[in-house]
Amino acid sequence: MLSKLWFALINENTGDMRVGGMRHTIEIQRRTTERNGFGELVETWGTIATVRAQVTIDSGAQVVQQDEVSNTQNIKVQVWGHVDVTERDRVIWRGGTYYIDMIPPSYDDRTKVLNCRRVNV
Repeated sequence: MLSKLWFALINENTGDMRVGGMRHTIEIQRRTTERNGFGELVETWGTIATVRAQVTIDSGAQVVQQDEVSNTQNIKVQVWGHVDVTERDRVIWRGGTYYIDMIPPSYDDRTKVLNCRRVNV
């Protein structure tokens, strides 16, 4: 029953989405550069939008390189097309910080898909 409900919310073959599929809340943050009291450039991240989204966990991996373990988790975040977001921004979801790898072109302007990655989960 649950799988039928999920399929009704989003049909991944066509990308059709219903409003009920936007059940997660995410923050979109943008990096800014400011000068501190000593005149040094300091990078800070500020929230530019808190929006509804559909988040799908895509894949994950663990790599051991030179005795160091690196974990990654990939997610896909679908937001409405009017949301101002670029590949230089990042997504905060469930306390995790995800960097946006790619925003593929959309066949229509209704929604955007953000391919995101979190390192060292």
